[in-house]
Amino acid sequence: MVPRRPAAHVALLGGGLRPVAPAEPAAETGHRQALQLPARHHRRGRRHRHRFPALLSLRHAAARPGDPVLATWNRFRRKLKRAGLEVPPTRGPLDLGCAAMRRFPRQARAIQGIVDLYIELRYGAGYTPEEASRLRREVRRLKLHKGAL
Repeated sequence: MVPRRPAAHVALLGGGLRPVAPAEPAAETGHRQALQLPARHHRRGRRHRHRFPALLSLRHAAARPGDPVLATWNRFRRKLKRAGLEVPPTRGPLDLGCAAMRRFPRQARAIQGIVDLYIELRYGAGYTPEEASRLRREVRRLKLHKGAL
């Protein structure tokens, strides 16, 4: 019987190929030991790697916006959600405004004003701090009650 040469193993770690030493027989048992991965790949010592870093950056941007208009819009969305309106993240301002006006017809005029002002400030040429504070004031004044029609 011809002795087998240990094959060079290659592992795909961290996005690149890297040679890994072949497993050697254990001295006391005579069995081959499993290949050991670096500590960062072990279950307990593994660094937390996120599968979708772009989504995390979007989540972080939504959580801490530097834009006061966007921060006020997110506050408006939370207020609608607390009042019982379904607010998926993919819903645009016009669609959200229409759904909110159907759900809360008594506050339709105030909701329409908030949506129009948000669209003007967010997608327009620019805005002044006074305009941003006006949007914030309108959102703060809006009173919605859960289950109210």
